[in-house]
Amino acid sequence: MHAAISRTAQEKIKAALAGKPNVVVYSYPGQRHAFSRNNGAHYDAAAAALANGRTRDFLNRALR
Repeated sequence: MHAAISRTAQEKIKAALAGKPNVVVYSYPGQRHAFSRNNGAHYDAAAAALANGRTRDFLNRALR
């Protein structure tokens, strides 16, 4: 979740979505806003690859 969202709010969101069959919430600890933006100030290749892979997998499942 976005760093601007407090931990308390994050936990409430995660709890509200727990058990929903079509929802998965991922957090990327230590990452800042736009960590997957190529050449961005906070780019992190490993975290970006993980997030982008998860997005690709989701779209492959959802759009079939």
